[in-house]
Amino acid sequence: MKKPGFLLLLLVSLAVLANAQVMDDVFKQKILNISEQDFWSSIQPVKGLEKAVAAGQAGQRDAAYRLLGDYHKKTLAVEANAYRESIAADAKEAASLERRRAAADRVLRREVEGWAGQVIKFGPVIDFNANFGRSGQYGFHYLGWLRPVIDEYLASRETRYRDDFIAVTKQYYDQRTGLVLRFPSLHPVYYELGAHAKTGIFLPAYAVLAGEKALDTNGREALLKLLLGMARSLFRMQTEYRPGNWQIVGAQSLYHTAVSFPEFKESEAWRAKALELLKEHAEKDFFADGGHGERCWGYGHMSLGSIANFYRTARLHKALDAADDAYWQAFLKRGYQWFAASTAPGNFQLNYGDGHITPAAPIIAEALELFPELGKEPGMLGIDRSKSAILRPSGYAFMRTSEAADSPFMSINFGHWGGGHTHDDLLDFSIWRYGQPLIEEVGRFGSYDNPLDPFFRSEEAHNQIILQNIPMNRREHRGQDILWLATDAADFFSGWHEAYPKVRIQRQIVFVRPGYWVIYDMIRADELIFQASNILHGVRPFKILDDGRARLEGTPSCLVISAKPEELKRLTTQVDYAPKDFTGTNQYQMAGERHRLTAMKWRDVGDPRPITFATLLVPFEGDAPPDIKIAPLAVAGDAAGQAGAYAVTWKGRTDTLIFNPAGASLTVGGRSVSAPMAAGIGGNWVELSGEKR
Repeated sequence: MKKPGFLLLLLVSLAVLANAQVMDDVFKQKILNISEQDFWSSIQPVKGLEKAVAAGQAGQRDAAYRLLGDYHKKTLAVEANAYRESIAADAKEAASLERRRAAADRVLRREVEGWAGQVIKFGPVIDFNANFGRSGQYGFHYLGWLRPVIDEYLASRETRYRDDFIAVTKQYYDQRTGLVLRFPSLHPVYYELGAHAKTGIFLPAYAVLAGEKALDTNGREALLKLLLGMARSLFRMQTEYRPGNWQIVGAQSLYHTAVSFPEFKESEAWRAKALELLKEHAEKDFFADGGHGERCWGYGHMSLGSIANFYRTARLHKALDAADDAYWQAFLKRGYQWFAASTAPGNFQLNYGDGHITPAAPIIAEALELFPELGKEPGMLGIDRSKSAILRPSGYAFMRTSEAADSPFMSINFGHWGGGHTHDDLLDFSIWRYGQPLIEEVGRFGSYDNPLDPFFRSEEAHNQIILQNIPMNRREHRGQDILWLATDAADFFSGWHEAYPKVRIQRQIVFVRPGYWVIYDMIRADELIFQASNILHGVRPFKILDDGRARLEGTPSCLVISAKPEELKRLTTQVDYAPKDFTGTNQYQMAGERHRLTAMKWRDVGDPRPITFATLLVPFEGDAPPDIKIAPLAVAGDAAGQAGAYAVTWKGRTDTLIFNPAGASLTVGGRSVSAPMAAGIGGNWVELSGEKR
């Protein structure tokens, strides 16, 4: 029996163990509770700091922190100026300014929003043990909700925002030792993701506040000891390379602190370790095509963006030589071009794994801000988005007709397991048309505490073939023997996997330009003791019409036709989640509801033939579905029963499509075929060879 809830907990537990902290006496004394003696002895009394360090070691706190602030006002000026420039750049968008001010005002009213829109109203003192959920506690401790307060101070110069930022920071520091650890091995203040998130807030905030009298001694102590403790914690966790976004963002923040505070005696070791790990991730944790190893758009940008932030910091502090600069430029350009190549029409990130549909325009803008020369290249960052493409290293293929936002589009997932943000999905796909998804993955929304999260990750939540009541071994499998051909008339894809024990699932897809797809699935095994379901998910409810036909309700829509409806044991619809179930925020676009269409087959006892599905998918607008038909054709030479041939008739033309997974010597309509896939389209004959392309 499948236990998705248990599997989710296992995955979370494994992720936590891989990134766990050791909370021993060293942690308590050098990270959690940094004494005044430890703090001041950790600073080198370099020129300009002699008096500050001497005062600190003599116990003259007010004078010491004030003198240290005067020093940092000068040494952190580049950080402060960069921060001010980023705020000034945001001033160009009135709507963004209004959202930021509204978010800052909510904090002043002590209305704090956690993950998935959960809001808790506090009194004057925020309780940092508030129950935002188990995972949600850590999201709350990222303090992203606090960032608009200091941003608004820089934009408006209204001191109430500055003063409240300082007050909340001191509350946070004061409560750090009494926090409930909902994951016992992760301290929400100092664990890797939390330390990264808060370094990105506290370091630039301190840079702009260091010279202000309003930042009192306790506020200075809080900011500096938090930054020092988080850097020490990050350094302590970097014992060896770990794939995934956690270590990338941790190393980036460690580098940021190291180059910003070179007076800390530990800073050179921090800097060296951070550089070593960032280079190792660039070499090991990204594919040759620029995609990130977790194979998830959101976490991929989190990883690429963190390395971009490292690059900005290194350039800001003039810390790169010519060779290093050239290396990181090439790496980053390749990564941004991956996003240009892999996003949906209208430039949206895709919905695979723990990602979700959201605009990719900010990523492209980020690339152009770093590398303006890419804007002079043809296409998007030099990528031609009008043509179909396959990204073999990262395991995705994309069928397109043009770069227009309303053009037909299919994405196909065939890559390897990318870690805990990968779902139980393989050879699944999505279809977009008219500027929106139609046949779309369920995806996910909200925090990882969402009760629907085990379902989001399950086999049933993806557009794929599943075997009922049998768990998929996604971790050890990927698409095999991937064949690909893109032509003016049609695109072809073929691949198989064996993620179900002793079963091979072959999926072949042909996209006949510009209007329809036929998907052929073949499931074979020595013992067919299972039910096989072909699952499709839609952005609105499915309506079953007749004789193996169904459609999405409303418009635009997608018509779904089974080529052999008489073989179906079941054709059913189901709600994945209704609008009333959706608790995501506006960051989860086109995700307000999901619905399911399931076509099920099985073989009778003693029938050894493979199970096959042939499904025609046609996006359309308006009330009436298109008058299109698919009919099976006679196939000779298919002793194994794995092949299928079909005639698709539409708009006065009949296309012939042949699916031949085994590469058998077939005869269809008097034509001999041994290619894995072939098609006669508008008088043109196209064959997909058995060679990988």
